[in-house]
Amino acid sequence: PYVRRSVANHLNDHSKAHPERIVEVLGGWLEAEPDNDSLRQVARHASRTLLKAGHSGALRLHGYASPDAIELTECVISPSRLRVGDALEYQLTVRNRSGQPAKVLFDYAIHHQRANGQPTPKVFKGRIRTLAPGEVWQVRGKHPLRRVTTRRYYAGTHQFEPRLNGATGPTRTFELSVSDA
Repeated sequence: PYVRRSVANHLNDHSKAHPERIVEVLGGWLEAEPDNDSLRQVARHASRTLLKAGHSGALRLHGYASPDAIELTECVISPSRLRVGDALEYQLTVRNRSGQPAKVLFDYAIHHQRANGQPTPKVFKGRIRTLAPGEVWQVRGKHPLRRVTTRRYYAGTHQFEPRLNGATGPTRTFELSVSDA
């Protein structure tokens, strides 16, 4: 397991410069041994950056449906004004509009305000689900906006952006206030 994880980490690092080559290599491995669970775990871990970025080849490699097969029919966030320490709640309605089962990867990005006033996105992992033809999925969740050592919050307008199988949905804005405490 240690060696497999190391290989996956190396491939993930390499995918940042050569995404197509990594998808090609992983695809060849999975095609040669389709029932190998360890290999599937390596491929998943090796392509985590590509999946987070919505790379179409990596999404196809892991069996996710085309973004055209799914439809985001509702995207609501609340509250519209938060303070650091609060949690942003989101609710989405996703529908499989194709005539076959569709594997769906839901991630979301929070576009945080930077010190210079420009937004910068941070992608968070959501959920995975396979939808039957015509099935509707109600996705609900909370995103805590608590202080962490790896991020500094700035007051102002922030955005929530849903991502379904690599396609970005409509952004929703919220105001964040920051106290000095």
